[in-house]
Amino acid sequence: MPKNKFDFENPIENVFDELSSNQDTQINEKLDENPERKTHKTPQIAIPKKLKQKLKEKDRELKQKRRNLLILPSLYKEIEKIAYVEKISANEAINQAIELYCKRNKTKLGLYAKIEEIKATNDSEKNEPE
Repeated sequence: MPKNKFDFENPIENVFDELSSNQDTQINEKLDENPERKTHKTPQIAIPKKLKQKLKEKDRELKQKRRNLLILPSLYKEIEKIAYVEKISANEAINQAIELYCKRNKTKLGLYAKIEEIKATNDSEKNEPE
């Protein structure tokens, strides 16, 4: 059975793009009617902080793969409490914790890359005919 593909844009982004363009058009039409007001700036739409974060996520790496992790129930409850205080999801709190862990272990990631490089050269030497 084929896997579902979820290649779609976030519909909320389209709504704000439409709202922004509609308001700009309406304001420009009003300015055209009243030539004395053409010097005023177009007002900006106030976008909530959470929505700005979601719009910025478009530039971030997408979370497409699901992983099953076994987490101690007590740890998960602690994560949920922290996430609640920070007003983010438990999933986002876990992602942030893993991201921080990876940043703190950059040297180990570099060492892993060297190990993989050595493995690749050893494999290519084995596959060469004598």
